[in-house]
Amino acid sequence: MEDDSKWQLETDRLARLLSIGEDHELPDDPASVDELTAELLRKRLASPLPLAPASATEVVLCWSSAGSPATARSVGEVLLDPSTDVAVLQRIKSWGKKLADRQRDRPNRSPEYAAGLTIYYAAIASALAFHDERITDYGFGQLAEALQRLIDQPWLSPAVSDLFAKAGRICQERTG
Repeated sequence: MEDDSKWQLETDRLARLLSIGEDHELPDDPASVDELTAELLRKRLASPLPLAPASATEVVLCWSSAGSPATARSVGEVLLDPSTDVAVLQRIKSWGKKLADRQRDRPNRSPEYAAGLTIYYAAIASALAFHDERITDYGFGQLAEALQRLIDQPWLSPAVSDLFAKAGRICQERTG
C-alpha cells in the first residue's frame, strides 16, 4: 500500500511551488527564497521540453544525435547537449523569457522570474558555447556581465554554472 503521507508531502511542495507565481508573499529569509528558487529551477530543467514543433522541419531539428525525440528529453538535457540545434535553443530562450515576464513586477524576489531568466540565458549560453552563435541582441560585454551575475547565485546548478562560465569566457574574448 502506498504511503499517503509521502504523497501529501509532494502535494504540499507542489502547491507551494505553484503558489510562487501568484500574489502570495515569499518568505522573508533570503535562504528560503534561494531554496525555493533552486527547487523551481530544478523542476523546470527536469521537465520535458515544452515546445511542440511548429513544422515538419522542426520535428527533425528536435531529434537528438542518439535518435530519440527531444520532447522525450528534459529541458536541462537539451540545453547542455552540444548537438541541440540552434532553432530549438531559440525556442527555449523564448519560453524562458515568457516565464520571467510573468513575474516582471517582482523580479528581485520571485523564484519564477529567476528560473525563467536562468533558462533564457542558458539557451543563449548554449548557442554561444556549442555553436559559436549569438542568439541575442545583447553585446558580448552585457552578456558576460549577466552571465557572471547568474553564476554567483547560490541556487544555480553546477552544470548550468559551467555552461555560463564557458559562454562568459567566449564573451570576454570577444570584448577584449
